[in-house]
Formats: sequence, C-alpha cells, structure tokens
Amino acid sequence: MTQIELETTRWTAIYNGFVAYLLIRRMNAHRIIQGCVYLFACIPFGIITLRSIMVGVWGVSISPLRYVAFLSCFALLAGAATSFSNAARGRIIALFALAGIGTVWIPSVVSLVPHYNTIIAPIGYIIFAGYFAAVAFVLFFPNRWRYSILTFTTLCFLTISIGAVSYLSLLKQGEYSRPAFTYFHWNSEPLNNLVINGDADGWIDNNVRGILEQAGIHGTLQWSGSSGERTLPNHVVVLAKTRPTSTGRLYYPRQGSLVYAYDGVQWLKCPSDALTFSSFATLESESSDNTMLYEEVSGGRQGSFAFKW
Repeated sequence: MTQIELETTRWTAIYNGFVAYLLIRRMNAHRIIQGCVYLFACIPFGIITLRSIMVGVWGVSISPLRYVAFLSCFALLAGAATSFSNAARGRIIALFALAGIGTVWIPSVVSLVPHYNTIIAPIGYIIFAGYFAAVAFVLFFPNRWRYSILTFTTLCFLTISIGAVSYLSLLKQGEYSRPAFTYFHWNSEPLNNLVINGDADGWIDNNVRGILEQAGIHGTLQWSGSSGERTLPNHVVVLAKTRPTSTGRLYYPRQGSLVYAYDGVQWLKCPSDALTFSSFATLESESSDNTMLYEEVSGGRQGSFAFKW
C-alpha cells in the first residue's frame, strides 16, 4: 500500500470516527432533551390533577377518570426516566401516558369556554396549551411517526368540537343574553291608573308601560331595587303585591323587556307569548322580611337583594 493510500485510509478513519462521535453526541442529546421535556411536563399535570382530586375531601364527587389521569402522570414520569437510556421505549410510554391524561384534559376544554360573570385565569389556557405542546413533542420529536400528523389533527379537531358544542349550548340557553332585573312593590290602588314611584333610572319606559297596560295591570308601583346594568339590551321587571310563598322561575327574555307579576296568588308573565330562553333566575324568600333573586353561575349560585317586606 502506497503512502498516499495510507494517508487516505487514515483520514477516512478519522472522518468516520468524527461522524460516529457526532452521531453518538446527537443521540445522547435527543435522549436528554426528550427525558427532560417529559419530566417537566408530568410535574404540572400531576399537581393540577391531584388538586382536582383533593376537592373530594369536601364531599365533591370525583370521576374515576381523574384517578386514571393522575396515575398516567406517574407513567409519564416513567417515560421520562426510560428516555435517558432508551429513547424509543420512553417515547412510547409517554404517548400512552398522555393518552391517559387526555381522558380528563381534553373534555376539560369546556372549563375554558367563557361563562357569565366569570373570569378565566390566563394560566388555565397556558396549562391547556402545554398539554397539546407535550403531545406534539411526543409525536414529532426526534422524528414524526407515520400517523403523527393525522393523530394530532384529529385530537385538535375533537377538542375544538367539544368546546364549540359547549359554547353553542350556552348560547342556546341564554348564557350570553342575561337580562338586568328591577323590582317594584305593587299596590292595586288606584284602580284606573298606573303610578310609578322611585323609578329614577327609568326602568319602566314607554315600552314597559305599554306591556303593563295591555296586561291590565294598574295601581302604584314603588321601586324596590335592581341588579344588572340598565344599559343591557334585555330587562326583566318584577312586580309583587305580597311576599311570594313559593319559588318563582323568571325565564330570561330573548329580546327586549319582560314583566313577571305576582298578584298574591300566582305569577303572571307579560306578554304571555313572549319568547324566552331555557335559563332562568329564581325569586326566593329567605325570611319573612327579605326576598332574594338567585342566578346559576359557573361554580355555584349568585344572589342579589330583590324585596324587603
């Protein structure tokens, strides 16, 4: 073998060794990056899922899927540990772990749909986006699987569909068209006239007065209070002669103003053919002195003062 051939062979061996060294470094880097990402992902998922389970100590019913999601967080931790020695195996473990976590996280998109009088903390959107980032990382790093794009697209479509169905359901129920309420004590005197007292904000305008006259309601109306802004497009005017003895359902109007009048025996709706949503507020007497208005809001009920007797 000539000197030139020896030099060529030596430099070829050096080059091949350098390439092998880079490949080994790259493989190690992939394992380190992959393991660290899985590790940092399982921590917030585990903490948040555990907190959702801990509310059970106050008697709240906990879905079995939350326990599945919590155990899946440990599986994701196992996937992180495995990735440092066997990246391919750790990746598969992480994929199944995220599928288990997704049984809770994907349906929970409904909690990010806006509700009346509720502010969603930005961290909720950030953590939820973090779940999809983790899924995308598993599917596409260090290289994408055959069905990675289809899987991720299907997952996004399913999640968006769940959120859209929740939003449309709330829209249909009238969640985003809640009215303002105003309350008046109703006295039947005078018999042939309608007298309004204390209505400084003009809740009973010409339109509402026309509704009352058409329904044959007369006498004196003394303003008692209100809840909600006068500038809202929909209003509910509540009249009561005496303290209601039973809970009254006040359905939200679809458009304009609606009058609910308690004549001492029953509730009257004016106009009787007015279109309403399925959502409603309730008028409930807390004691012999006070009557309150309650509305269902995200996470519970919201009450406001209506009448004092």
